[in-house]
Amino acid sequence: FRLPFLPPGAARPVSPSFFPVLASCDNHAVEQVETRLTGCGVPAAEAASSAFWLVRAERFVSQFVSENECANRLDEAVHLRTQRIPVQYILGAWDFYGAPGLLVRPPVLIPRQETEGLVTLVLELLARFPAGLQFLDVGSGSGALTCSILRALPSATVAAIDISDEAVALTRDNVELQEVGARARVLKCSAVDICVDDLGLVDCLVSNPPYVPTSEVASAEPEVSCEDPRALEAGADGLDVVRQLLAAAPRVVRPGGLVALEVHCSHPELLAEYAVSGLVFGGSREDCYGLPRFVWWWVLSSLRPSSIV
Repeated sequence: FRLPFLPPGAARPVSPSFFPVLASCDNHAVEQVETRLTGCGVPAAEAASSAFWLVRAERFVSQFVSENECANRLDEAVHLRTQRIPVQYILGAWDFYGAPGLLVRPPVLIPRQETEGLVTLVLELLARFPAGLQFLDVGSGSGALTCSILRALPSATVAAIDISDEAVALTRDNVELQEVGARARVLKCSAVDICVDDLGLVDCLVSNPPYVPTSEVASAEPEVSCEDPRALEAGADGLDVVRQLLAAAPRVVRPGGLVALEVHCSHPELLAEYAVSGLVFGGSREDCYGLPRFVWWWVLSSLRPSSIV
């Protein structure tokens, strides 16, 4: 589908942060869109959020097109949302952590708000490490983690890998858009095939891997079906890819380095007891919704800072 709110002649969608703040006179338009969405089965909270963003986008594009064209574009966008197309795909861009206006395209996984907590965790755990850190982002998707880390750490470099051609292309587009492309290598590669000869040793392996148990996929909201299932489902217990990452970590992360993952809320308790040769479990942390979500390990070495655990 075309992007309804792409301004005429624009090469790419703009960051939602550029959308105008809604005035009180816009409340009726938001309510109308919300009513239409809930009437088509969109859950109330999602309908309210989507209506807010779609009307803000319509107000933005009204600067460039006629009133009738603007109304047609909003109607087109609302129709897409009634078909349970995620609002991020409809807008074509989404803000994530320190990377505003990340391009978002189906079927690449949409950056979630909770994943911003993984960036915060990694930056905190590595705060006392020297400059020039080298990262490996496994399953880069849109490049959200890669871009955020590179923008936060001006001397860092990232090797970003994904098995999806669409994800590799989107990560490449986003590192250039975020002006960090000179410090990023983006490759098509799986967690199983990580090769030290190609990538070199890194200081931190970071990943938001697939972690949804197979039994939960069927009950997911319809919007999830728009995303690549390879970025979501990970076997009966949701740990298939996590196990691959932990097995690979000691050979790709330097001694004293960090492995930090986002996982299913049922996983941190299990992983705290999961023995991995060459790794020591560091801890877990909740996401912005209060759910256990992030886990980390240190690669065994006497060089690991004893005060960072």
